[in-house]
Amino acid sequence: MGEIFELNAALISGPFTIFSPLGCLALPILFMANPNQKLVRGLGILVLLLMALVPPWELSYNTEQNPTPVKSSIGYHPAWFQKAPEAEADDTRLNLKHRVNLTRLGIQLAVVLVLTNVVIYVLKNPKAP
Repeated sequence: MGEIFELNAALISGPFTIFSPLGCLALPILFMANPNQKLVRGLGILVLLLMALVPPWELSYNTEQNPTPVKSSIGYHPAWFQKAPEAEADDTRLNLKHRVNLTRLGIQLAVVLVLTNVVIYVLKNPKAP
């Protein structure tokens, strides 16, 4: 049973090693990736960071006729976007609130993760016979 948890010494030695917070698993930082895979991985991380910094926002409000909240997209703004929505004098909307559209952001992040990993898999080096 102890053999299951043994790691290959070649994987955990060298300057490119990180350890998990639990201290029981060591992973090499640089996996056996070719330069194209590293480029795709870097671009994928960059896109994920940009998407998190500039997320989609939505506006929710009530009307006098309809007490249930109505939601509409107000576009992409920086995460530090704090401009409070303003109602005009003839506006019948009540309880104006803006927030990050987490559903849309989650779907977008998942799609980028899947596409990045698919491209990395497609670009893998063929096994030598």
